[in-house]
Amino acid sequence: MCLTFGTVVGYLSIIEKGLKALGYKNPPQILAINVSALMVCGILGNIFFSALVKKTKKYRKISIVSTFDLI
Repeated sequence: MCLTFGTVVGYLSIIEKGLKALGYKNPPQILAINVSALMVCGILGNIFFSALVKKTKKYRKISIVSTFDLI
């Protein structure tokens, strides 16, 4: 988890510099809103796909569908 968190923090710091260069006034606030929205989507998606797997018992097919949603 620490390696993943470090990677995300490094990536966000690069994005912040890019947003600043593009003229955005408050890049940390924009990033915080985006990260919060992605977290909510991840939590809701987890609940939905977990319930679907428990109901249908088709882990492999649901895993393939959820992977294509990310791409």
